[in-house]
Amino acid sequence: MRSRRPRSRPIEGGGNGNGFRTGYRGTQAGQVPVVTLNNGSRWKANPETTEGIQHMRSILESYRTDGSATTDLKDTLEAEFALIFERCTMTGDAHEQLHNYLLPLHTQLRELTSDAPKKDREAILAYLQQYGNYFE
Repeated sequence: MRSRRPRSRPIEGGGNGNGFRTGYRGTQAGQVPVVTLNNGSRWKANPETTEGIQHMRSILESYRTDGSATTDLKDTLEAEFALIFERCTMTGDAHEQLHNYLLPLHTQLRELTSDAPKKDREAILAYLQQYGNYFE
């Protein structure tokens, strides 16, 4: 008998208003995983992960578009993102939820162009600001 994967189902909320589809469960092709709370509470994140998210926010908030930026924003954000994975010590469900949170961010970073348009920077920053809704 052939094994069947459960179908992903839409849940309330359908999106977060920042260009991310958060209304689908599962990680089948074309679907974005959903971050859920820990029985109504935020997940405990390791300090290095939280610091990495805060550092990415700081990078975006201080980014200057007048040509005086000394490094490419995309490269800087991707390097910080890689450090989050490298330094992560989380396990279990909290770790899985962190991955659910990070996957859409990874997509945004991968799609960010070197000129980093304002709308893209604002969307990434808005997404990073949601971290505290799910992790402490």
